[in-house]
Amino acid sequence: MVLFVYTSSVAALPSGNDLKEDSNGWVNLTSNEIDKKDGYGQTKVVVEQLLREASDLGADIVIIRSGTISADTKTGFTNLNDFINILLRTQIEMNTIVENANLNLHFVPVDYCAKVIVALGMNSDSQGKCFNLYGNHFNISIIYQILFDRLSHRKINKIKQNQWKDFILNNLLENSRSWPLRDKLASIQFVHEDNQQKQEGVQIQRTKDFLEKKCNIQWFQVTQQDLIKSIDYMIQQKFLQ
Repeated sequence: MVLFVYTSSVAALPSGNDLKEDSNGWVNLTSNEIDKKDGYGQTKVVVEQLLREASDLGADIVIIRSGTISADTKTGFTNLNDFINILLRTQIEMNTIVENANLNLHFVPVDYCAKVIVALGMNSDSQGKCFNLYGNHFNISIIYQILFDRLSHRKINKIKQNQWKDFILNNLLENSRSWPLRDKLASIQFVHEDNQQKQEGVQIQRTKDFLEKKCNIQWFQVTQQDLIKSIDYMIQQKFLQ
């Protein structure tokens, strides 16, 4: 049997507490829920819907939804074109961050993700199922702390959340490597109410149980040391200048 493994994204899932998966992890989004998503999330939703139809007709389909892919836990190697890395570079470039930022990030190490994709692709029991890879949360303030410890010679200014959009739109230079993503960078919400972030999340227990019982793969935990390796790699590559 040959499985078709599709690497989707948690962006295909409903937001907040609206997630209602069936026993195999499939979800049905309403038109209103789809309309609220950006173009990236909408494309993932559409592909998943098509693959579910194929699965119902007998095709051997596996869906793997991942959160933000992060650096290799052994080497720190990271995709320099990843949006979060570009965001950090932009803030260093402009010597400015948003004060009281408490945005939670949920990373999935690339080496773990690759290991899971291979394991699920080789396990016949995964057919017709969807799996969610969603990491433990890291507050962006922790990343800032690591970053500024490494770049202690930089003087970083702080602005309020309501100043961020205009600051980026009015001050980011056209010759900046971040310029193509200017609008997306300007839209970032760094400050959230605590209860708002607590309500957000992705169901992982079914995926965790399957990986541990069927694939002999333990669930992952991103550590502060993993983040340090990633930032050190970006500094070595002269990405954070």
